[in-house]
Amino acid sequence: MARVLVVDDERSIREILSDQLASDGHLVDTAADGSEALEVIHGWRPDVVLLDMLMPEVGAWDFLARYNRDSMCRGLPVAILSTTATAGGALEEAGVAAVISNPFDVHNLLETVHDLVSSNTEKRWTGTEHVKALFSEWRQSPGGPGCSPAHPR
Repeated sequence: MARVLVVDDERSIREILSDQLASDGHLVDTAADGSEALEVIHGWRPDVVLLDMLMPEVGAWDFLARYNRDSMCRGLPVAILSTTATAGGALEEAGVAAVISNPFDVHNLLETVHDLVSSNTEKRWTGTEHVKALFSEWRQSPGGPGCSPAHPR
């Protein structure tokens, strides 16, 4: 089960995607534009974001520019929902992990979400192993746990 944020300006699309994702066992929250999406990310921290490419107000490109400057978004995979062929290289440079054609095939959509969540989980474990190694190194240092180099026993 993953936490999925659906960002689309059309309420009906948000509802359809939410229903499909929830029936697959995911927790879902929604946002109507990129600005609202960033607010949700700060308060709820989803595992993946599904983002409509064409939205009025704060659209996908504006969201991606803010997303890339926001430390709360680091490591959070974004999949674009697009009805048109888009600039794949530019989207990849902007941090987009996947592009899903819209109208979407439910099976492909769910598979993409699963792949992004699995990939993100592997990255988190890799980061965790690094932290575990640092912690282990610290435990073996002179003075040991409960003692920092600045405050030796």
